Amino acid sequence: MTTSMKMLMLIARSERREELEIFLQKEGLQGFSEIPDVRGRGTTGPRMGSLVAPTVSSMILVMVAAERIADIVAKLNLYCADCHEHLRIAHWDIVVETMDELP
Repeated sequence: MTTSMKMLMLIARSERREELEIFLQKEGLQGFSEIPDVRGRGTTGPRMGSLVAPTVSSMILVMVAAERIADIVAKLNLYCADCHEHLRIAHWDIVVETMDELP
């Protein structure tokens, strides 16, 4: 069985990780994957986990029903405006394959 959904990717300062996890849970999005200590360079500057650029980001990935994505993104944008957080939000179509139960 296949289901069409969206993959939501959030990239934020690692200090905001727990707040984002709480946000997702309040929205009923219980399952997510996190990639901690994401390094890179963007509009906020370098985040390399080094002496020169000590900060890092976290990346959170969560599957969202396509009909909910607009509402979730709107709420995330409000969250960012309220706490002045720079949060990168991206989403794309995915197909979820559901395996039948094993015997």
